[in-house]
Amino acid sequence: MAYDLIDSISVRGTRLEGYAIVVGINGYTNGITRLRTAVPDAVSVARALVKSPHHYRVHLVADDAGEVSRMVATLPREQATRITITTNASASDIWNAVKAVATAAPVDSALIFYFAGHGMSHMFKNRPEGFLLPADARCVNGELELLTCISMSKIHDYLSDVKSRHVLAILDCCFAGAVRWGADTLTRDVPTTLLHEHTYEQYVNGKARQVIVSAGADEKAVEYKRDGDPAMDGDGAAQLHSPSYAKNNNLWKSLMRSA
Repeated sequence: MAYDLIDSISVRGTRLEGYAIVVGINGYTNGITRLRTAVPDAVSVARALVKSPHHYRVHLVADDAGEVSRMVATLPREQATRITITTNASASDIWNAVKAVATAAPVDSALIFYFAGHGMSHMFKNRPEGFLLPADARCVNGELELLTCISMSKIHDYLSDVKSRHVLAILDCCFAGAVRWGADTLTRDVPTTLLHEHTYEQYVNGKARQVIVSAGADEKAVEYKRDGDPAMDGDGAAQLHSPSYAKNNNLWKSLMRSA
């Protein structure tokens, strides 16, 4: 939501403790294409959060131990002690991290969930349902085994019920917008409006749940080469945060038929 504070006085509110679960997955197997930038993106997010004035405590789940170690080595000791690291990114590892952080976070806290990796959407009862793909997701004969994935709706419902006052979910994957179809109140559109100080205080001091997505329910998210990244030749030059470009492309064709 965009807003203008028309009353130029400071907003009063309790300072919230910062907690975050940050997930980045590059090393997909089981018939699913690997990614290159998901882990570096997650590492950058984790670094920014621990270095922020809000002193976030971060649980980083990323399947590239080398990338993670290099980042931690650049941090001052006090910041490095606020990062918990899991270098396996299976579905159970991700859920364990989410539950551990959500349990530890007090009521007066701001909780962030960030996911960078593959996403997928399937049509159920004429509406898309989204899935986040953990490192142990499986694609067999071009068909994604949904039971090996994490339902966006389940993540949404769990984050909606945690005790933290403010929750922000950021999904950086293909078809991330499918999360809104499973939501009643968390992901409704909010029009642009002027925001007075007393209204802003309600947002700051009240309970809030928000989602930011990198793509719509029917859109793919493209990996872009950044300065300093290894060359992305061949198939990697057009890599997507979707398993649709596996060697066996039946998965994407099947999705398009069902849609």
